[in-house]
Amino acid sequence: MIMFSLFQSSRISNASGDACERRDPCQHGGVCISTDDGPICECRDGDYEGAFCERDKAPSEATFRGAEFLSYDLTQTGGEPIVSTQDTISLYFKTRQPNGLLFYTGHEADYLNLAVRDGGVSLTMGLGNGKQEMHIKPSKTRFDDHQWHKLTVRRKIQEITPFTSFCRVSAVVDDVYSEHSHVAGSFTMLASSRAHVGGSLNARALPGARVHTNFIGCLKKVEFSADTLRLNLIDLARTGSKLITVTGRLEYVCTATDAADPVTFATRDAHLILPKWEAVKTGTISFKFRTNEPNGLILFNMGAKPPRADLFAVEILNGYIYVHVDLGSGGVRVRASRRRVDDSHWHEFLLRRTGRDGRVTVDGANAEFKTPGESNQLELDGPLFVGGLGSEYSASRTPAALWTAALRQGFVGCIRDLVLNGKPQDLTAFARQQDSASVRPACHVLMKQCASAPCQHGAPCAEGWNRPLCDCSGTNYGGPTCGRESPTIYLNGSQHLTASLGSEHVTQTEELLLRFRTTRAGLLLRTASEHSADRIELAVAAGRVRASVRLGDREKNLLGGSSVWDDRWHTVRFSRRASNLKLQVDGAPPVRGTLCTIST
Repeated sequence: MIMFSLFQSSRISNASGDACERRDPCQHGGVCISTDDGPICECRDGDYEGAFCERDKAPSEATFRGAEFLSYDLTQTGGEPIVSTQDTISLYFKTRQPNGLLFYTGHEADYLNLAVRDGGVSLTMGLGNGKQEMHIKPSKTRFDDHQWHKLTVRRKIQEITPFTSFCRVSAVVDDVYSEHSHVAGSFTMLASSRAHVGGSLNARALPGARVHTNFIGCLKKVEFSADTLRLNLIDLARTGSKLITVTGRLEYVCTATDAADPVTFATRDAHLILPKWEAVKTGTISFKFRTNEPNGLILFNMGAKPPRADLFAVEILNGYIYVHVDLGSGGVRVRASRRRVDDSHWHEFLLRRTGRDGRVTVDGANAEFKTPGESNQLELDGPLFVGGLGSEYSASRTPAALWTAALRQGFVGCIRDLVLNGKPQDLTAFARQQDSASVRPACHVLMKQCASAPCQHGAPCAEGWNRPLCDCSGTNYGGPTCGRESPTIYLNGSQHLTASLGSEHVTQTEELLLRFRTTRAGLLLRTASEHSADRIELAVAAGRVRASVRLGDREKNLLGGSSVWDDRWHTVRFSRRASNLKLQVDGAPPVRGTLCTIST
C-alpha cells in the first residue's frame, strides 16, 4: 500500500470562524485548509508550489538519450499491485526520433504500452483475454517535430454482468487528435505492478511492443493516476523515492538530445579522434550508422596497462556488427546483430556495461556478454578513434582479434547521434577542428557510381558508399580507379627482394594479392620471423600455385590454378581468417582449407 502524509505539524481546526472563509490566501487553484495555526494551502495543480501556491514549480522534466529510463517493480519489493477501476496516464514528450517507448505498465498478462511510432503515437493494450491497438497518426501532422506534445490515456472499467466487464479506453494527443475503443472480458480491475518510462533493458520483450527502441528526447509531467492515487514519476525519481529505479545518468532538465548533424566517412583512412571513453566501472555508448560496405572499424579505444592492454572496439565484419571488450584479464568478442547491417539503412547501436557484465543492442535486438578473468574495470588510456585508425597508426599495436584494424579496413558510411555516458558528441565540430577533408558533414546518398564506368583498364566496378569500388587485381594498375600503373620487378631465378615490417606482428588474419608471369617453378612470396617457425608461402609448383601455411603445430597446403607457367599474367589471392584459409587463382572458384595439427 502507498500512503501519503500531507500535513504533519498542524492540527486541522474544527473551530467556528473558519480562517479560510475569512481570507483564502491560496493562489492558482490551491485548496485552503484551516488549522489552529492558520490557513495552509494544498497545491493540487502540479505547476505551483510555496506556502500559498504562489511560485512556479520547476517542471518535472528529464532528458532521455536511449540509455536512460525510469521504472518500478512492486513484485521485486514485496508490494501489492496498484489496483483501480479507472486510471489515467498523462505526459508531455518532445523528440526528433520517429520511434521510441514512452510508457509501459502492466501486471502479469495485462499491459498497456505507449510509444512514438513512425512519427505517430501507438497504444497497445491487453486486458484479460481482450486486446486492443490504436495508432494516432494524422495525415499532415507528425509528433517527431521536436515540439512539446501532450498525450493523455484514460481507461475505465464498467461492469456489465457479474461475469463480463467493459474497459473503455481513450487516447488524446494535444487535446485534438483522439482515438476511442473498448475491450470486453471477465476482468474486474486494472492492475499495475511494474512500469517503465522512456524505455527498458529490452523494449522488444515488453508485451504489446510495436517499437523496439528506447525513447530519445524529453519527457515532462509524467503522471500515473489510479482512482485517488496520483504519481508524478519524474518528480519521484528526482527526489530519490524508493519506489522508482533510475537506470542511466538521467538529467532532470530538457537539453539537446541530438549529437548535431551526421557525418560521412568517405574513405578507408577517414577517422576522427575523440577523448577516451570514461567507463572504468560502468558506461554507456550509443550511435546510429549507415553503410552498404560489409567491413569497417567503427570505434576503437585501447589502454596501455602491461602485460595486457584493455580494449573496446566496434566493427562491421562480413555485414554483421561485432563488439570487442577486454578488461585486461581476457577479451570477449560478441556478434551483436542478428541481421546484416550493410543495407544502406540507418541502424541503432547501444551498449551498457557494468563491471564484467554488458548488454549490446542493435535495432532492438539484445546480446549479453560477460568478460573472462577477475578484472572488472575498463582502463582506457588512449583516444577514442571513430571511423577507423588511419594509415599513421601502427598495425603492431592493434589486437590480433580485431580483424578490420589488422586489415586497415576503416568504416565508410555515415554516423550520427554518438552519445558517450549520456553526453552527445558533436562529430561535425570534431571534423572541423581536425581539418579532416575525408570526414564530411551531412549524409547524402548519391547516384550510382558505377554507371559512369569509372574503373579503367577493364577492372570490374562494385557500388560502395558514395564511391566506386574498382577491383584492380586483374590488371597491372592500381589506385581508386585503376589508373596508376603498378611497379613491376623482374627476377632471374637467383634474385630476391626482402621487405621488413619493422616490428614483430602477431595476427589472426592476412590478405595477400600478387600478379606474376613465368615459365618456371619457383618461390613467389614467403613470410618469416626470427622468433617463430610460423610462415606463409606462395610458390609455383608443377604448373600450379601452392599456398603453404604453418602456425605452431598446425599446417595446411592448398593448390590452385593450372598451367600457370605459360608466360601469361596470373592473379593470386590468398586470405586467412584464424584457422580458415582461402586461395584463388585468376577467376577460378576459390580453394578453401583449415589448418590441421601436424601428425607425429
